[in-house]
Amino acid sequence: LDLSGQRVGADGVTEIVKELCRRKEPSPLRWLNLSGNRLGADAVRALVRADESKVKLYHLDVSLNGLSLSQQAALQSRFPEARVIH
Repeated sequence: LDLSGQRVGADGVTEIVKELCRRKEPSPLRWLNLSGNRLGADAVRALVRADESKVKLYHLDVSLNGLSLSQQAALQSRFPEARVIH
């Protein structure tokens, strides 16, 4: 899902995560591009707290968001099998 530059923001990421976690089965979403969306701590927190049995990404692009090294590390830790681009 390519949402690059769409001004998704933290609220949008939170809503995406909520919808993915509402599903009875794991989400089929494996590729997520959130580059250039002015994301910050709240968006990272939503992704990191996403139910691991429902949200499993293999590609996560969060480049051009100015995330700190600790935020980048948290995402990589949460999605260890993913290629996290920052």
